[in-house]
Amino acid sequence: MDRIGVGFVGLGGIARSRHLPGFRALPGVEVVAVAASSVESARRTAAELGIPRVHDDWPSLVADPAVDLVVVATWPDLHVPVTLAALAAGKHVLCQARLAMDLAEADAVAEAARRHPGQVVMVVPSPMTLAWDATIARLIREGTLGEVRSVRMASSGGVTASDPWRRLRRHSGKNVMSLGILYEALLRWLPAAVSVSATGRIAEPEVRLADGRVERADIPDHLVVVAELAGGAILTIDLSATPRPEPDGVTIAGTAGALTLAWDPPALLRHRPGTGSAPAPVPVLPGEAGGWRVEEEIVAAIRTGAPVTRTDVGTAVAYMAFTDAVDAALRSGGRVPVRAG
Repeated sequence: MDRIGVGFVGLGGIARSRHLPGFRALPGVEVVAVAASSVESARRTAAELGIPRVHDDWPSLVADPAVDLVVVATWPDLHVPVTLAALAAGKHVLCQARLAMDLAEADAVAEAARRHPGQVVMVVPSPMTLAWDATIARLIREGTLGEVRSVRMASSGGVTASDPWRRLRRHSGKNVMSLGILYEALLRWLPAAVSVSATGRIAEPEVRLADGRVERADIPDHLVVVAELAGGAILTIDLSATPRPEPDGVTIAGTAGALTLAWDPPALLRHRPGTGSAPAPVPVLPGEAGGWRVEEEIVAAIRTGAPVTRTDVGTAVAYMAFTDAVDAALRSGGRVPVRAG
């Protein structure tokens, strides 16, 4: 396919800052259409960004013969309806994370993707660790850390002041803060979780909507998850809307050492216990450094059939399985198995 027409369903945030310039930088790729929450919003966006076609709603954009690739950049409650409709219309799909509201919806996307093998479905990847994923995976694979015994992931701040949909189940489903994208990153280095327990709290009960109305939050803004990974390592994920002095990041500890990755500011350090030496920066070998190549990857997949790696539907389903298990653990107060595969 020499010419690829891209249509956006929603065009704010990451779609505007990353996807739009990313597609426009690729030869033979044209951003041809936009639909938004209202036709007035779509018209303003199209005029501002130079997009030639405006649609009254997303179904008409999906049906547009000029659109070959649909970018689903809406709140999570529309991710699956738009994705399924686009596949049924013969379009390729780039869906923002999170893939779905829950595991059942994610399974529906996986089944639809199997029924349409000639169409590419890609999910926007967890971005924080892309520069170091290959290095971390290599060090673990080579046994540099010995037997991995524990993993701790932490993220804080920003949730209660950000988009209100993130704290309302009718828009976000079972997704909680950055839970899914943190777990997605872990799957690049380590085996999946087999069971989870969790505790959470809604510390900030009010959500102020864009029109000034106030609703009750029904998604936790503080969450702690403890999971057992296949192979026996223990994973702890600590998420909080309350800012903390420690940087957001992950620590992977094994019998022969540990790695600490912080992504703001970015740094990957190796700890050697018993040596008395300070943590040392980890060099990234030639060819290992990753980065944002979402638009390039999906266009290459459409044109050449190259497999999607960051992120394929199977991986997105796996993090939704984890998210569903965490939700069940929160409700039951007990340990819950994570569906494999």
